[in-house]
Amino acid sequence: MNNRGYKNKKGFTLIELLAILVILGIITLVAVPNVLSTISRSKTRDYEEFKQTVINAAEVYVETHPDKYPNIKTPGQSATVTTDDLVTVGLLNSNMTNPDTKKTIFESGGTISVQNSGGTLTYTYNP
Repeated sequence: MNNRGYKNKKGFTLIELLAILVILGIITLVAVPNVLSTISRSKTRDYEEFKQTVINAAEVYVETHPDKYPNIKTPGQSATVTTDDLVTVGLLNSNMTNPDTKKTIFESGGTISVQNSGGTLTYTYNP
């Protein structure tokens, strides 16, 4: 008997392999933009959390050091707090890394502007 028939067929045909490649290509086209978008949102969220941590530390610093900012409670007044001040008193860790610049607070420095607008203090981080 002739064993050249297709009864003991093993492996995949070229068409089956091409179909798998097309399916994988479609999955890649859908998945890659979603992954990149998720990474971008994550970086933005990390930076916003970093900024909020620095601003929270500045708020504590201004409240606990009224002698350095005696007029800040007066509307229209402003002040500047440096990240070095916040590190010195232990409100920030000097090794804390800015997710945007990838530099530590110690390397990059930065200031926090404090503005009294009608009795409300507004804090703005300036890297």
